[in-house]
Amino acid sequence: MHIAFQHTVADTEIDSICIEQLISQNILKIESVLNVTVKWYSENAQIVPNSLKIISLSRINKSAYRLSYHYQWQIFNACLDINETERSEETIAVNVLDNGIELAIVDMTRPTVAEEL
Repeated sequence: MHIAFQHTVADTEIDSICIEQLISQNILKIESVLNVTVKWYSENAQIVPNSLKIISLSRINKSAYRLSYHYQWQIFNACLDINETERSEETIAVNVLDNGIELAIVDMTRPTVAEEL
């Protein structure tokens, strides 16, 4: 699963600080994508708002970075007496495009019944 954000910075001026700022400006969009991925664990799972934090951003080459981040997610189900908060840490690829950046978030959506068969 890929999520892209546009920037107006010249390719020669883009660096890890610009990328971190762009990601920080779009935290809510990223959290909404992660909300879909935690549904793999449970339909009742959701990201704890504003819990996504960047751990590190390291350059791999001119147009690729490695982003490590962590976030908290919660499962609440009164019928099953579940009320848990977990912390997850992930590392993903960030690609610098001509007009933005693209994050390659691991797709953990549940397969449909047809896909399982």
